Amino acid sequence: MSQNQATKVAVSVQQKLRNQATQQKVALNALQTRYARERLLYRLSKSAYRDRFVLKGATLFSAWLDKPHRPTQDIDLLGLTDNTVADVEQVFREICCLEVEEDGLEFKKDTVRGQRIKEGAAYEGVRIHLDAYFAGTRSRFTLQIDIGFEDKVTPEPEVIELSTILNFPAPILKTYPRETFVAEKFEAMVMLGMFNSRLKDFYDLWFLAQEFEFEGELLGRAIKTTFTWRKTPIPLETPTALSSEFYEDSQKQKDWKGLLNKLSETEKIKSLKEVTDLLKSFLMPPTIAVAKGETFDKLWIPSGAWQNPEQAKTSNPPKPHKRLS
Repeated sequence: MSQNQATKVAVSVQQKLRNQATQQKVALNALQTRYARERLLYRLSKSAYRDRFVLKGATLFSAWLDKPHRPTQDIDLLGLTDNTVADVEQVFREICCLEVEEDGLEFKKDTVRGQRIKEGAAYEGVRIHLDAYFAGTRSRFTLQIDIGFEDKVTPEPEVIELSTILNFPAPILKTYPRETFVAEKFEAMVMLGMFNSRLKDFYDLWFLAQEFEFEGELLGRAIKTTFTWRKTPIPLETPTALSSEFYEDSQKQKDWKGLLNKLSETEKIKSLKEVTDLLKSFLMPPTIAVAKGETFDKLWIPSGAWQNPEQAKTSNPPKPHKRLS
């Protein structure tokens, strides 16, 4: 497509995004950046590298749910490839150059820059920044992609078609199952204890526990795999992050209120104590079972309880299954 045609598409896309931002009462820049992330993921899904990355993080909520979730600022991936900064930079330069259906965006390969990141003491990854522009304009969006390596995924990654905010082809990528998403967030809570400032993880897990059924055996297996791989002891008792010491802390209370102020819909969101209490009910029974080497075959019901499978079938009609693979 010629540069003139690309510019016309970009003008149309920008107008549609402005209209949508007005209708949804959201910030235009946030919507434009989300669009740029979606189109970068689409390019990844059409590249030779699509099977070498697994999508993780809050971006997955747009595939799992039909309603809005909290905004996210970056893309999180598990890399099944070489983990040197230079290698990952080269991968994303090639993705930037990939020719796809015109969507009004240009990703500049010469803006790709990477750095080594280290979370905590054990897990290294690579962070990529790159710039996207609407064709024919100077409207720049700097995207951040965080890539981790070597983590174990239980059960196997799922192939999912991600939702899009405009009518363009959707990315189809390997993604984390919800069980590993939960297990990794929980492991970080246990490891960090009172040093944990990522209260958005508490919100994410509370949100999932409100929306989906979980098989206890499968969730327990994911927790065991993640904790064992990361060399974190599996707790037999309530960890600090789910205790009154945590949710009564004045700084945690302040941080929680700050998080809620960033969310568009907060009327159904509970206090930090109520969220933590629900997470304790959700996470500790399968965790204690696997720590003891016992089987945990109950079913989590979004109403907030573990039930025997037969009891769950008769008292709780199943929610529509969100998985696409």
